[in-house]
Parts: sequence; structure tokens; C-alpha cells
Amino acid sequence: MTAGSDINELTISGHIEHPPELREDYDGLVCEFVLTHIRACPDSGHWQLHHYSVAIYGQRAQVFADTYHPDEMVVIAGRLDCHHRRIQDGYEPIATIIADTIATAHGPAQDSSQADALPA
Repeated sequence: MTAGSDINELTISGHIEHPPELREDYDGLVCEFVLTHIRACPDSGHWQLHHYSVAIYGQRAQVFADTYHPDEMVVIAGRLDCHHRRIQDGYEPIATIIADTIATAHGPAQDSSQADALPA
């Protein structure tokens, strides 16, 4: 497989852990939040809790920050990005999900088939 044919796409669901944080960076407006994802382990009957950093860029960042709240269930389609943070003895990789599309159902009384989506 050549580098030009690599695939970098993902879809994941989970809950927004903390209020989304809106800020400006060198690429413009960005909204960042932590997605909490639960993974069932059928062999043991237990589950694992995973936390993922998610970023949304551009005008969608403002819309997301104004619309979505902690504990909301969201489905994210996007890609994985990685940068490195300098540490004492080298560099540490930091992975972030870059969201292209985010969908959720607002409120417990609303049918999940009526989900709103924040498109790319």
C-alpha cells in the first residue's frame, strides 16, 4: 500500500465529558472536548471507559460550542490526527479526532431517529 492510498476515517460514539472549549489557534477557531466512549468486554463481562480528544475547526466550532453540552450522546465521523509534545527525554505522541460530522438526539423525549447533525 502506498502513502497516497492510506485510509484515515473513523466513526465513534460517546458522551461529551466536559463543556466544549472554544479558542483561536493558528488555523482559526477551534472547539475541543473530551469524548467518553464505553467499550464492552464480552469475555469478562466488564466494560472499559476510554477518553478521546476531539477537535472541530472553523465556523462549525462556534456552532458546536453553543449547541452541545456535557453528558450528551454524540456520534462523530472524522479522521485521526497526531502531533507531538516535547517531554524531558524526547517527544510524546498526542492523538486527536478531527470531527467532520457530529450528530446527536437532543433531550430524552426525542426519538434518536430525529437526530440533528452538524455537517462538514
